[in-house]
Amino acid sequence: MRPLSLAHMILGLLLDAPAHGYELRRCLAPFFGAGTPLNAGLLYPALAKLEARGWVTKRSVRQERVPEKHVYSVTAAGRREILDWLGRSDTGERPVRYDFFHRDPLLARVVFFRHLSGDRLRVMLRDQVAQAEARCDDYTQVRAGMLARKADPYRIRVLDFGLRYHRLRCAWITELLAGLDRQRRPSPSPRRRRR
Repeated sequence: MRPLSLAHMILGLLLDAPAHGYELRRCLAPFFGAGTPLNAGLLYPALAKLEARGWVTKRSVRQERVPEKHVYSVTAAGRREILDWLGRSDTGERPVRYDFFHRDPLLARVVFFRHLSGDRLRVMLRDQVAQAEARCDDYTQVRAGMLARKADPYRIRVLDFGLRYHRLRCAWITELLAGLDRQRRPSPSPRRRRR
């Protein structure tokens, strides 16, 4: 699985409107996890590479009492690159048979659940359900805000995908819990045949 293309995400945002680094960071941060936070050490080198390729330009804006800020804009070459990237059906990824496995770290743990006691498993799975439900609640609120401000319909659809994913994840984990509960119940004792 290929990581998120930071360069193309930046170009896409700059295609919407010119922005300075802090604005880009604020818009992009939710797409990066705690394992790879989007910090200045990641963003500004990416912007420098885009500038070196001729895909963005940087303009300095003077400010009173604070350092000047750099506003980035997409160039004609950058516009061609992002539009080419957007229109490609080939993602450049090598197919992986179980690609879904890499997208959710819980799945790697589920493979070995037989080694964990049922009680510990229940606690962990209930926590996972709670996290998925919280994510669904958050996305539902974000979606309402997007609808209220008439956000781009494609961006709303991307959020809808995330909402559906977490609802599916929640239902799937709930099924795992139900399976554990069925295993816990004693099986009925065999009846004796009358002679």
